[in-house]
Amino acid sequence: MSNIADFIGEIHKSSGMAKANRYSIEMALPQTIRSIGTYSEYDFQRMHLFCDSASLPGLNVNTTQIRTFGEVREMPYEFNYDPLQFSFYVDGDMIVKGIFDQWIKSIQQGNTRNFNYYKNYISPEMTIWVENMNDDAMYIVKMYEAYPKTVSAVQIGYDQKDIMKVTVSMMYKYWDAEVTSKPLVPQSAYVNRSELNLQGDTQNFTTGSTINRAVNLINGIFNDSTIISNGNPMGDIGGFGDGW
Repeated sequence: MSNIADFIGEIHKSSGMAKANRYSIEMALPQTIRSIGTYSEYDFQRMHLFCDSASLPGLNVNTTQIRTFGEVREMPYEFNYDPLQFSFYVDGDMIVKGIFDQWIKSIQQGNTRNFNYYKNYISPEMTIWVENMNDDAMYIVKMYEAYPKTVSAVQIGYDQKDIMKVTVSMMYKYWDAEVTSKPLVPQSAYVNRSELNLQGDTQNFTTGSTINRAVNLINGIFNDSTIISNGNPMGDIGGFGDGW
């Protein structure tokens, strides 16, 4: 019979519990965005830092009723993949909003109402890295042939004081996952430029971990007025409570 001591012991053996706020995302640039040329690979990498929340994919098995003799059995005949929900902070330059606007509109070719070739508007590979407290990736899930199914409306108004956010629903063909026995550093932990200027000449940061860059980025948004505590990029005073 299990008891609380066994539970605590297993937690100590397994390096604690996984944190829902330790993650990074990566998306390969689709051909339609690349060919238009408005946004670069660097803009795409920058967009990853603004990911406020993400979903790990699930899996549904579609079944049909089969009776050979006796009771009816539910027999599987295919997998069904639900869209994934992502939320992004929108930067002051509106690059994040612009990327997804351009991406989803590129599925259909302007006023012609002709749809683009599937291979042109998909992101060949999209990766979510679930990280430990040292920013090492311990679980890696890859979605193949991803594209935005829905880009949400964004509410604006004179009474709105929150940071603008956009929610994106991503469709994909299938996914694979891997639990890593050896910690890995996500490729998104590094940017292609040597530095990024956030506030003129007053604040630069160089290549490093995704979490550290995200912290610096959020600090820039709030003019360095927030408190960084226990891995919370918004600080405990940002309304997220002590669960971070």
